[in-house]
Amino acid sequence: RTPRARAPMFSYVTQRRAPPKRASLVDDDDARARGTDAAPMPSTSTTSVRAASAVDDEHARTTRDMADRKRALDRISFVIMTCALWAMLRFMCGEMLSPNGPATTVSGGGVWAVTLIWACAHIGGAVAVGCKLPSLIGMLVFGLVLRNVPGNLVDDLPERWSSDIRAAGLSVILMRSGLELDLDAFKSIGWMASRLTVMPGLTEAIAVGLFSMLVFNMGFPMGMCLGFILGAVSPAVVVLGMFELQSRGYGVTKGIPSLVVAAASFDDVVAITGYTIFKSFALGASHGGNMAWTVMHGPTDVVMGLVAGSCGGALCGLTVLWDTRWKRSSIVFMLGMFFMFIGRSYGFNGGGAMASLALGISANKFWSTGKPIRKLSTGPSFDHAHGVETDLAVLWRVGFQPLLFGVIGSAGEVED
Repeated sequence: RTPRARAPMFSYVTQRRAPPKRASLVDDDDARARGTDAAPMPSTSTTSVRAASAVDDEHARTTRDMADRKRALDRISFVIMTCALWAMLRFMCGEMLSPNGPATTVSGGGVWAVTLIWACAHIGGAVAVGCKLPSLIGMLVFGLVLRNVPGNLVDDLPERWSSDIRAAGLSVILMRSGLELDLDAFKSIGWMASRLTVMPGLTEAIAVGLFSMLVFNMGFPMGMCLGFILGAVSPAVVVLGMFELQSRGYGVTKGIPSLVVAAASFDDVVAITGYTIFKSFALGASHGGNMAWTVMHGPTDVVMGLVAGSCGGALCGLTVLWDTRWKRSSIVFMLGMFFMFIGRSYGFNGGGAMASLALGISANKFWSTGKPIRKLSTGPSFDHAHGVETDLAVLWRVGFQPLLFGVIGSAGEVED
């Protein structure tokens, strides 16, 4: 009896597997007949196209959101600049721009006088430069000539216009000083900077006040007024000279230009504040005879100017609103003029000057550090302050410098 062959436990013979069966049209028809959908095979090219389309949609949506955000920020910045422009003109031009303001007539002779002084000052500056002299000498001389030649060419210039032109020129100089001031170098000098800022002008004012009592028989308050007038440093002369030396590299490593610029700027604020205080004593205490307010007027003047200028600098530091150079230059100029003229309107002349200086210093600091609010800043930049100062320098050379020195020159009459 032949035994049955036992099947092997393991088969070492591998059979070829049949390839997977592709879904055919018949299978699809059968699946539809059974009420089920045929499972389509995924396509690599279709998946890639869908992914690319999703990326493009996301990019388009991001671009659209960024454009909407920029338009909203532009609207906000334009609204703020419009309000700043109106506020500046309101306090420069007086009640004529206030709601329900009175009707005002502009003097044609005053406009002619300002235009003539500006044009002749430019000519005088060019002549002085051609003679190897500072341009401001030619501007002063031509202004003096216009006042004293026959014909009364500039006699129609209103006194208030002359005062406003001088205040505007001072504001531009102080803003430029603050923007170019190296605050770190100024801090490193420390107590020396404070002494250089206060002591020379104060010592000169006291000396002149004492000698005025002996020579002119003046009272002490009136003598101190004269002392602060004579002791005030002209920042229009000193600051521009320091800018020239700084551009040539003289004393930059030791911080000498920054020290002198800061001292000249703060000295002018001290002189204005001291003159205001002693004028109140000389002419009688104002505000209903409140002597305490007369004494506290000077410190209040300076503190209010510091606070207002710092707040203005913080607003300028929001560079997401001021994302272009012309916007930054415009908002700094309008805020500086607004601070200067609102201070003059309410009797805080020193505070207006201090606010213009503090505006430039704080804006420079916030731009270089990306503060005060980092989310509303485009990041630290050391070029913003220099760009704004360059634009203000153009305004100074073209408009404010010839007007300032021309008006100062036209104030002198030889017959007097």
